[in-house]
Amino acid sequence: MAQARGLRVITYEVGFQRFSAFFTEGDATAYPIQIPKDFVLTPEQDARLDEYLQKRFQGQFTMAGIRFWPEMRGLDQTFLNKAARFRQIVPVFTNVVYDTSQVHANKVYLHMFAWLDSVLDLIRSHPDSLFVIRAHPDEMRPGTAKAEPGERARLGDHKWVEKAAQCRLH
Repeated sequence: MAQARGLRVITYEVGFQRFSAFFTEGDATAYPIQIPKDFVLTPEQDARLDEYLQKRFQGQFTMAGIRFWPEMRGLDQTFLNKAARFRQIVPVFTNVVYDTSQVHANKVYLHMFAWLDSVLDLIRSHPDSLFVIRAHPDEMRPGTAKAEPGERARLGDHKWVEKAAQCRLH
């Protein structure tokens, strides 16, 4: 809306360095990276990436100096027992509608809930697979903005979880 009225618009994304951010007149989450076809990580770079990912998988990382999810933990035995009854586990990762990276996503579906409706069809047709739908962590993190009323209206104030639960899946 601001750009349509000729106003200057600045977008931002938090950085990986403590208390840092990236500001641009373009899309902060869409920056072209040219990676040569013959590029290979050095053993040191590979080890550094492995160490970073291992920490991130456990919630031991920061964005702009903020540790978002310090309480991450492993799967409990109840879940592992349930999972053992299935041929495979299929993780389904949702996102939040206010995530700035989502400007460049959802090109196939109108919105995340339309995609989840398709996932629900897959769940029904694969009863031997355990589908684990994991909400984006920001849905539960204190102090984060939830969907604006206008966004909820655009999505039809979608009650996907309640609707899916009525299907009496696992």
